[in-house]
Amino acid sequence: MRPAPPPEAATYGSDPRIAEVQAAVDRQRGTPLEHMHWVNADEPEECTWGAIDCTGLMGRAPMMMPTWDHWLAAHDLTPSFVEYRRLIKLLIWHNPLPPGGHLVLKSPQNSRKIAQFATAFPEAGFALTHRDPFRAFTSSCTLVGGVMGQLCAVDDYWRSGGPGTEVVTEAVERAVSSMVAYDQAPSTTVISVAYPRLVQKPVDVVADIYRLSGVDAPPDLADRIAAFTRAQA
Repeated sequence: MRPAPPPEAATYGSDPRIAEVQAAVDRQRGTPLEHMHWVNADEPEECTWGAIDCTGLMGRAPMMMPTWDHWLAAHDLTPSFVEYRRLIKLLIWHNPLPPGGHLVLKSPQNSRKIAQFATAFPEAGFALTHRDPFRAFTSSCTLVGGVMGQLCAVDDYWRSGGPGTEVVTEAVERAVSSMVAYDQAPSTTVISVAYPRLVQKPVDVVADIYRLSGVDAPPDLADRIAAFTRAQA
């Protein structure tokens, strides 16, 4: 990641760094990642990529390293989220939001530390998707196995009943416990979304999230969601 110098409004869509990232992403064509979680350089991606201090995606990726994973679980990551906030401010410095605009951040990994994230972003509201834990677990094993299996010295580390499944189980349990605790805490802003309904009627659900958040939805919301889902088909 090379956020400096920050992108300029006039060249925001043509910044040469976009092509550089796309070239790197395209090297993953034909891999399991292309079929499970493909994101082009100019599309929304999980904000955990913005954590460059080993607490974001690349820091959490080696989940087969129990010592590091347990350290992340036991320590306060608020400083990391504060650094991420500074990164966002840098990225929008020369390309500010329009009047009344807003940012949408998304990161399942941060759900394990949602209260600490909220400390760094006190103005944020949260939309939590409720998904069958078993389906979330099996999906995580498949995704993580496809992305990180090549890094493992043990064959089939993420197979059913393999060593990796215990790590994923702990991660899912921590995330669920953290979200439940945050939802039950006083003075928190949480919008609950049923994941199956989100998949079936994404336009209706996202429009509801905007309405409940008190934020105006983009006028072309339906068209943008339709274009995204067609691209992912």
